[in-house]
Amino acid sequence: GVYTEKILKDSTISIWVRNAQLAGYSIVIGLCGLCASKDLDKVRTHGFFAGYTGWTVASVLNNGFGGLLIAVVIKHADNILKNFSTSISIILTTAISANFLGLEVSTVFLLGISLVCYSTFLYSNSDPLEFLCKVLSPRNKKD
Repeated sequence: GVYTEKILKDSTISIWVRNAQLAGYSIVIGLCGLCASKDLDKVRTHGFFAGYTGWTVASVLNNGFGGLLIAVVIKHADNILKNFSTSISIILTTAISANFLGLEVSTVFLLGISLVCYSTFLYSNSDPLEFLCKVLSPRNKKD
């Protein structure tokens, strides 16, 4: 992550050209993997997109958009902020899954959520415990 951030921030090449370069390497690696597997004959006879459904295409597009979004975040923010946003997205996905899909959340996972939220506040130089103490403490009001 840190090396990727350095490459994106120190480079004079635009983020889109850098993504195209990385995609080229990914295609070469993917083709080498395909040639080494037993699926090469299936791809030759049925085509590369055989068996794709609407959900498969949506997943591929979602992952592609997510990759572009991460590159933009790293380019204009930093790697730590990207990790926080990833952690918060995991928390939100879990909350949605718990509400709509009946996922049961364990105590350890709740502890992890608490630590992620706390570290996010600490990163922004605000201590949530200090804020909570200010809110909960009785104030001396002068009449």
